[in-house]
Amino acid sequence: MKQFYAPIFALALCSAPVFAQDTTEDSEGFDLMEKGVQLFMQGIFNELEPTMNEFQELVEEAGPQLRALLLEMGPSLVEALNQIDDFSYYEKPQVLPNGDIVIRREKDAPAYVPPEGEAPPTDIEL
Repeated sequence: MKQFYAPIFALALCSAPVFAQDTTEDSEGFDLMEKGVQLFMQGIFNELEPTMNEFQELVEEAGPQLRALLLEMGPSLVEALNQIDDFSYYEKPQVLPNGDIVIRREKDAPAYVPPEGEAPPTDIEL
């Protein structure tokens, strides 16, 4: 992905002088700069086109599966996300040998305050 940042950065550097040019400059020089920027942009789009096509194919392939996952798991995921006050207070998920997934709160995180109207969470000893 880093390979796409360089052309975009170069475009920004190249296009800045075009827009900063004095309007009194002869129109032929401006036309050449404009054409150069257009050709440069066309080159970038030509380079990105295969990647965008691959991404579109991936989305088309994974779309139905993601839609089914959201329909089945969506309400439960929303409920779980509503319980999390700040993701930075939690360690990365751990998958236990039995397949359970545990997301532990970091030891130095502030005390958990449950959303209003809900019972406090139950600690699970492992």
